[in-house]
Amino acid sequence: SDEITQVAGLLREHHLIRGIPWSEMAVVVRSGSLVSAFSSGLAARELSTTTSVGSSPLRENYAVKHLVSVLDFA
Repeated sequence: SDEITQVAGLLREHHLIRGIPWSEMAVVVRSGSLVSAFSSGLAARELSTTTSVGSSPLRENYAVKHLVSVLDFA
């Protein structure tokens, strides 16, 4: 998909031009159902991936809830 291609391009740019190590970058997707598509899509674009699906949605995390509420307020 175009979205995965754009993400792959940004990751490469950050690594090659800005010198950010691959190990310091992450892609967070909106839903656990998108993890497989993004992982295989990035791998098809020659980016190594590892995946981790948490036991609870990120939106349930205490810090994330407060960050989102601050962003909603802004």
